[in-house]
Amino acid sequence: MTKKDLLKLIEKELNNKTQKQVKMVQTQFEKSYMDIKQYIDNKLKNDNDILKEDIKSIKDIDITSLLETLKNQMNFILEKCNKINEQVKNVHKKINKIKDIKKEIRQVVLKKLEEDTENIKKEFK
Repeated sequence: MTKKDLLKLIEKELNNKTQKQVKMVQTQFEKSYMDIKQYIDNKLKNDNDILKEDIKSIKDIDITSLLETLKNQMNFILEKCNKINEQVKNVHKKINKIKDIKKEIRQVVLKKLEEDTENIKKEFK
């Protein structure tokens, strides 16, 4: 075997090994690609299913009923507020009456004091 033949044989063997390695890397890449693709497809399908369920649950909510309930609650609160407002007005009226009575009592007491003072003055004269 000549040197040239030996070099050809080595080259051929190296080419075979290189081709095998390239084929192995290519196969590995394809497998990884398919695994990743499958993972993404599954993830998208799961996410899509979750979104469909969320949309269905949102559609199942009866907005009209919720709005009616909210309106009723607001009306109830408004009625309570009006009652409280009326009670506050009544309390203010009573407070004003009490102030007026207090003024009247003060006037009567002052008048009585003046009369008593005048009477005492008359007695000492």
